[in-house]
Amino acid sequence: GAGGNGTIGNFASWNGFSHNYGFTGTGGFGRPGAVRIMWGSGRYYPDTNADDRNAVTLTISSSSFTSGQAIGSQYYYPGFKAGAVNTSPQLSWTLSNDHNTSISSLRLRVTDIDANSFVHWSVDNIPVSNSNINENGSWPDGVTVNNTGYGVDPNVRSNGWGGPSPPSLHTYNVVITALDSSSNVVATSNTLTFTASP
Repeated sequence: GAGGNGTIGNFASWNGFSHNYGFTGTGGFGRPGAVRIMWGSGRYYPDTNADDRNAVTLTISSSSFTSGQAIGSQYYYPGFKAGAVNTSPQLSWTLSNDHNTSISSLRLRVTDIDANSFVHWSVDNIPVSNSNINENGSWPDGVTVNNTGYGVDPNVRSNGWGGPSPPSLHTYNVVITALDSSSNVVATSNTLTFTASP
């Protein structure tokens, strides 16, 4: 807003006479205002991770299947259908506009959204420097491969993949998430999908 009025002056007195030489003037205009919008965990104005930056983006893709289409029989749980050998799909991901946001790791989840989001692939602590996994590939040291609910099963791959074995046509989501050192979500990828059926 505009500045307030200002007063300049003095009061003089001599030989019994006095006079106020002061006058009231108009103050200057105030500076333009601004609104600052901040997003992301762990950011507080003015001094905590408050630098200007673009939103972090995380993009995932696969050469093993076309998003929204049926996945090949080789990726199914072993013995579920002809050709099923529990091949884990290839995945690639790209992290951009990081701008020093302290992203410390990535996590992968593949869930069956038609079976109460049953998890078929659950991997934590993927290094930020890691940007893909090949078909039937291995994770680098330090990655945490979680038990997805198949239990101790020799048919589940050591990289954590347990292929689909649905009773009917089901849809599966594939998502990568970027986390900071406090496990707060910094960015979530686009969602790849594939379908599977008996």
